Amino acid sequence: MSELRPLRPFFIEIDLPEIKNERFMEKIPEHRAMIQEWIKKGIIRSYNLSKDREKLWVVMYGQDFSTVVDAIATLPLSEYFTSRITELLFTENNSSFLPELSLN
Repeated sequence: MSELRPLRPFFIEIDLPEIKNERFMEKIPEHRAMIQEWIKKGIIRSYNLSKDREKLWVVMYGQDFSTVVDAIATLPLSEYFTSRITELLFTENNSSFLPELSLN
C-alpha cells in the first residue's frame, strides 16, 4: 500500500498570450469550470488574473512538483500558456484565520 503524503503548496505564475485567437476564447468556459471544480475541492487556494489579462497567479496544492506539472497540463488552455512553478514553504490568507461556521 502506498504511503499517503500531505499536499504541499505551489505557486504558479502563468503567462497568457497577448493575442487570444477564437479557439483560445472558446476554451475559456471549460477552463473556468475546471478551475472552479479544483477550488471547490481545495486543490486551488487562489486564482488571480492581472488586469491586462496576460498573467495568472495560482496557489495550488499537490503531492509533489510533478503532480502539479501534470495537473496544469490538463487545463484546457495549457497549450496557450507558459508557466513557472515554485514550491512554497507555506501560504497564509484571511481564510486561514476564519473559524468554521456551525449551523447549530
